[in-house]
Amino acid sequence: MVNREKEYIVKFRTKGTKVRGKQCEIAFSTMDNAEHFYEHLLDLKENYDIEISTRIVTDNRIIRITRKTV
Repeated sequence: MVNREKEYIVKFRTKGTKVRGKQCEIAFSTMDNAEHFYEHLLDLKENYDIEISTRIVTDNRIIRITRKTV
């Protein structure tokens, strides 16, 4: 179970034809896990039609997530 006081939420929406799609939110207990899942979504976006929010919510603040550069 995720600690509600310190949760990191990744939001994304699937896209359908002529339909907005389904919005999904997944909560993580650590920032590293949230970033890892976000990067996985970026890889999926290349082959699937999904829209990804570029931010996560934590402690009533919005933190922007950026893709890690090597």
